[in-house]
Amino acid sequence: MNNLNTGLRSLNISSLTITISLILGVVVWYISLLFKIYPSINITVNGIPLSIFSPFVLSGIFIGILNFAAFYRMKIGLRQLNIASVLGASMNAIASVFLLMGNVAVLLSAFVSALNTITVLTWLAFEGLALIFGIVGSVMLGITIKKFGESFNNNAIKNGGILILSVILSYFGYILLFIGVSRALKTYNQSYNVQSYYYQPQYTVPQYGVQYNPNLPMSNLPNQQRVTINPQTQPQYPLSQPPKESMSYQRSQYIQGYQQNITQQPSQFTQNQMATQQPYTQSSYKQPKQQYPSSPQQSQYVNTTQVTPQQNLPTQQYNYASPSSNLSAEPSQISGSGVMKADGSIFLNIFSKKQLYIISVRFDSLPYPVTNMQPQMLQPGYNQVFVKFDQIVTMGLQPGKEYSVFLVLKTQNQYLPDQEIKIIYKPD
Repeated sequence: MNNLNTGLRSLNISSLTITISLILGVVVWYISLLFKIYPSINITVNGIPLSIFSPFVLSGIFIGILNFAAFYRMKIGLRQLNIASVLGASMNAIASVFLLMGNVAVLLSAFVSALNTITVLTWLAFEGLALIFGIVGSVMLGITIKKFGESFNNNAIKNGGILILSVILSYFGYILLFIGVSRALKTYNQSYNVQSYYYQPQYTVPQYGVQYNPNLPMSNLPNQQRVTINPQTQPQYPLSQPPKESMSYQRSQYIQGYQQNITQQPSQFTQNQMATQQPYTQSSYKQPKQQYPSSPQQSQYVNTTQVTPQQNLPTQQYNYASPSSNLSAEPSQISGSGVMKADGSIFLNIFSKKQLYIISVRFDSLPYPVTNMQPQMLQPGYNQVFVKFDQIVTMGLQPGKEYSVFLVLKTQNQYLPDQEIKIIYKPD
């Protein structure tokens, strides 16, 4: 798991903290006003009594502490997401410090001695600096969040950045930012909880219950002898109940190079004839003196290779072997390395032992699809492959760190899932 998850969590927690801080600040202001827990300011500036700001001192301290922690964590989260512009979050953190320092100065002066004009002017200066840094920081942070939402294809984050940019509606912008990041985190975490899936196409196997052998060229069978099934569903065709069609009943047996066809009418397929088909053993094996009659259409499926007594041929019990069992046993057919750039482009140098088709490419455990891939076939030897992902994939990646790219490959008769290639992220 890379820094994308950590960065999103930092944005989520910081936006939630900023949203809650204003609500808690109002609660603190109400409590201080209700119980008169505030310093007495009996000073006027240009005829305006500053005593009206006294209840806001405690709430200002409370909001300053929470906002500083929130914006500092937001700055860390933006860096973890490889977002270059973190100045907006930094300026908001500085504004929170000024807000905190001004209110602390007033509170300490009220407890130590009576407030004087210098203390109040110092408080006003800190509040003015907090206002300036807060406005500029909100504008810069809103632009950063808006661009982040566009690259992340998240409308809630994008609209939240626009509201933060407006300064006046920035509070609602942080609410939208929290909602958008929460959705992004949910999608991201689901991609890690889902197990890696293997692409299993539909296989063409002989009809009426025979053992599946992926090494045999079954594409030569005529259409009337083929049925397309899903390898996860294994239908059973009992030999005691052959199909009741008027056409001839054919049964094909493909087992390690041995092929045998029997053409009979369904009415002649009796239990006695089934009993005569016993398995070949060392003692009972005899060289057959009579060949089965075959039509011109069937002659191309008859294998004249003699069967040796040592071959372990099966009995009349036929099962479908799962094709997926052969996928994991296949050793890796490729090796190589690659480099990933900041725009999501990956340049792979792959050595292949045979001709392979690239079915799909997956970066690490992320669910994002490939936008471009050239070429889609690997030739024996060294190959240069270009793969393009969306730029969102690079968010949270650490420069110089090694990551994995997984390829699903295909030969003429077999699929090779999760062929791993190590790459290095080099944004420059």
